[in-house]
Amino acid sequence: GGTELLPALRQAFDLPRARRDVARTVVIATDGYVNVEREAFALVRNRLDDANVFAFGIGTSVNRHLIEGLARAGEGLPFVVLGPGEAQRAASRFLEYIESPLLTDVEVRTPGFQAYDLEPGRLPDLFAQRPLVLAGKYRGEATGEIVITGFTGEGRFERRVAVDRSRVVPAGEVLKYLWARERLSSLADLAGPGDANAETKQEITRLGLEYGLLTEFTSFVAVDQFVRRQDGKVTTVKQPLPLPQGVSELAVGGGVVGGVARKMSVAAESVSVVGAAPMVEARDSAGRPQSAPGQLTLPVPPPPPPPPAGVSVAVLENQARGAKLAPETLKEAVRRAVSTARCTAAAFPAVRLRITFDTKGNVTRVDEVHGQANAPVLLECLRRALLSMKPAGTTGGYVVVEVGWR
Repeated sequence: GGTELLPALRQAFDLPRARRDVARTVVIATDGYVNVEREAFALVRNRLDDANVFAFGIGTSVNRHLIEGLARAGEGLPFVVLGPGEAQRAASRFLEYIESPLLTDVEVRTPGFQAYDLEPGRLPDLFAQRPLVLAGKYRGEATGEIVITGFTGEGRFERRVAVDRSRVVPAGEVLKYLWARERLSSLADLAGPGDANAETKQEITRLGLEYGLLTEFTSFVAVDQFVRRQDGKVTTVKQPLPLPQGVSELAVGGGVVGGVARKMSVAAESVSVVGAAPMVEARDSAGRPQSAPGQLTLPVPPPPPPPPAGVSVAVLENQARGAKLAPETLKEAVRRAVSTARCTAAAFPAVRLRITFDTKGNVTRVDEVHGQANAPVLLECLRRALLSMKPAGTTGGYVVVEVGWR
């Protein structure tokens, strides 16, 4: 019924740890078809001292944002296996990486040394292939100590480093940019793509401007002195993009109608500026110019198809609390949500779903009953569609519905 990443991670982290001097490792193998990246990154960062986390992306269309983000959050390496031929090499690389743990339950203190904004906030186990790297800033004089503690196979370990004996690197100016990049990576992962709150956005913007770094909200701008569009107008073009290898049209709402696959292009809007020569001159079938000399007219793809018809909904169980939810009202709400989101699949005649409501009538969970569809993209589309549904009068409980396509 989909990749339940967060519950699995929480359960793994909560397993009792009998000994603090034994390195514990959690391995995640997934295609990454989830929408909880931000929550997963935060969980791994906050439990970094409980277990080492390594993520394997499996399949031809891996969610690299998730796999690489988990690696950053876990201070490890990302592993991506696109096909069976790469599995042995990735497994050997992973084994070599973790086979020599040196220090567990690592802690760093700075008595007498005013260090702050340390990254990462929690430290993972120390491996022979993974050194201990801590970036931060300090105030005042470079005095005091850096104390590193942990457990080895022989017992408790402690190492003290006198700060005033450290040598100042003449070219150390670059270190502040390394810290800023580390800090920005943490903020960007926790914010999620395009989903930063105002406080996080402000902090990312501040760091980008202060350290002159490219971020989601700061850019380097090149100013061209030549005006290419005298009228100041731009042309918007919808550019079709190919689907990742191995992903069907179900990922964007395509389906199979009458035995023929209905293709649907994923369009990304971009601004196209019609510039000066040299460019290809567009002409019609008779050879007549279709634009001014030296200009290029780009074809605009047809609009996407209308929402699919023929979605059927049956109410199998109604345990909604509050005002009794009328079956016809519920069926219409589900049908409209699924149709609008273009969730279709002729390969699966029907999917049974359990929809759970909170006391305000909001949908909080959508789970597949029996888990027989084995279509994560379709189920994710259904979840996204139904989570926005809010039938009137419901104050909790759940319903079980069957969604089908004719």
